[in-house]
Amino acid sequence: MRTINERHHNRHNGSNRFVLGGLIIIAGIFLVLKNIGVLPWQVGEIIFSWQMLLIVIGIISISRKNNFVPGVILIAIGSYFLIPEFTNTPEMFSKFFWGGILMLLGVMIIFRTMTYRGANHPRVDGDSQDYIDEVAIFGGSEKRLTTKNFRGGRITSIFGGSTLDFSDSKLSEGVSELDVMSVFGGFKLVVPFDWTIKIETTSIMGGVSDKRSKYNDDASGKLLIIKGMSIFGGGEISNY
Repeated sequence: MRTINERHHNRHNGSNRFVLGGLIIIAGIFLVLKNIGVLPWQVGEIIFSWQMLLIVIGIISISRKNNFVPGVILIAIGSYFLIPEFTNTPEMFSKFFWGGILMLLGVMIIFRTMTYRGANHPRVDGDSQDYIDEVAIFGGSEKRLTTKNFRGGRITSIFGGSTLDFSDSKLSEGVSELDVMSVFGGFKLVVPFDWTIKIETTSIMGGVSDKRSKYNDDASGKLLIIKGMSIFGGGEISNY
């Protein structure tokens, strides 16, 4: 009988594989056209460039649930560095780049808040630790949680970080989701060895790493999914 982790993994990866397979086929077609001389070398240099790679990763991210905004940001960054290849006005784009990135970041935060409110997530009770909403901006925090029914929540780290210790906590039955966003910041989760965790984050010059020395790969039917994105930041999952 398949575990809850395996069932979710198969559903999640189905559409991703379809998109990835299609993009690989398209890349193969362009490579053949380039090698036989049908495709102009200028076009070939653009298609097989690091800028286009960012755009492709962005397209794949958009195909994943809850990763629309990170995908748009990747496409925007790749397009920004690719546009000067077609025009002679790179100076104009440099004037708008960082301002545009800040605006995209603001849109991302607002979009994330609106979609979260519309997803029927439970409200955070000030006396309950079952559901968290941690925000660290230009600062940090350390908390020890002792809930016996952790259902997820969200963590926002912007030029700051949070350390959450769940050593004495337990997961809720079924699938729980923790939505994270790290921008030039990060978070650390200290969890028991019997927690089953799946990482489904999108990373841009950063990432979320599982550094647990030991863990149980789903024996209880409980699963914590960590979603969201990391831009020049990330997170760490540890046993201590």
